[in-house]
Amino acid sequence: MFTIQDPSHCPKCQSKNIYLEPRLYKKDNFGKDTDIVILGMWLCSECGNILGRKMNQYENDIDANSI
Repeated sequence: MFTIQDPSHCPKCQSKNIYLEPRLYKKDNFGKDTDIVILGMWLCSECGNILGRKMNQYENDIDANSI
């Protein structure tokens, strides 16, 4: 789900320890790095669940159950 909100909790373990992993680069179909940047990934520090991606400074693509 695309939203301007940040995730507030992990829907898997209900933890509120969420952090944003720094900037990542997308990989192409052959596993090679590209210059397409994802500003980060939202992760749960308790269970390691991936909650979504920070697409740009205004938009997040996150799990709707984590808001």
